[in-house]
Amino acid sequence: MARTVRPLKVDGPWEIMAVETVGPFLSTVPAGNTHVVIITDYFSKWVEAFPVQRSDALCVARCILSTIYRFGPAKTIFCSQSAGFCEEVSKFLCERWNMGQTVTAADPPRCNALYDRNSSLLKHAITQVVEEKQAEWDDFLDPVLSLFRTTVNPTTKFTPHCLMFNRKASIPAELDVMSCEQEPGSVSLSEEAERSFLSTVQEHQDKLKQTVISNMNSAYKEEKKNAKQRSKNMSSTTLTVTEPLCSSDEPPSPKKLKEELFLTFPVETVLSAVQTVQTVPTLQTVPTLQTVPDEA
Repeated sequence: MARTVRPLKVDGPWEIMAVETVGPFLSTVPAGNTHVVIITDYFSKWVEAFPVQRSDALCVARCILSTIYRFGPAKTIFCSQSAGFCEEVSKFLCERWNMGQTVTAADPPRCNALYDRNSSLLKHAITQVVEEKQAEWDDFLDPVLSLFRTTVNPTTKFTPHCLMFNRKASIPAELDVMSCEQEPGSVSLSEEAERSFLSTVQEHQDKLKQTVISNMNSAYKEEKKNAKQRSKNMSSTTLTVTEPLCSSDEPPSPKKLKEELFLTFPVETVLSAVQTVQTVPTLQTVPTLQTVPDEA
């Protein structure tokens, strides 16, 4: 019976993160990076990509550590590698950086809820960057990440940037610096106004969270429905034995077996490259199976 995709319980950004590695690619100059470690937030679908020289446990642990220091510790960390690899990553986080985070091995992408359609699109985009930029592809990953962060995700129906920062993303050409910084001498909000503002933001975040969870559940229900439909369309195969080897009322006996069941074949040696034409090897044969004639 095929396994279906089921959503994971999550309350906010970076509570659950998924880690996977892609590569090897062409080595960059001068950094010598050959792999990319992709870390995705399960709630907002925000993606981080780290070019690394190796895809070993230590490099993956460094990438996870950088993400934790940037966005805070996660409740659960899933990795696409084996259980032994995940255990080694957890050991590095604990012993080297005193970080009590456990990395768990995840199911294949089609059998778990960590990945959506954007995961394969991101891998394809990274591969295209490697093909176009050759030895300097690691300098051009940020534009790809920015595109995915500011595009509406098909699962959540929101952009990852909106779910992370509760505002619309502004591209550099449209960014108004004065709207982001407070002018010197300007009047700040009173405590009452600040509490009212924070309460409004929190209420908006709660409504947004419920909408995202509802959209994710709908997407997974649709995937489950499609999986059932695909299983119904699969054709079944029936094997039928038209002629039995032995009669049903008699025990099998070598004398009753058909002659075509026995095969005879010679075994010959093959000339090696170091042998010359003058040295002709003798043919080696093995005893052949003889057919047993039926008794009259």
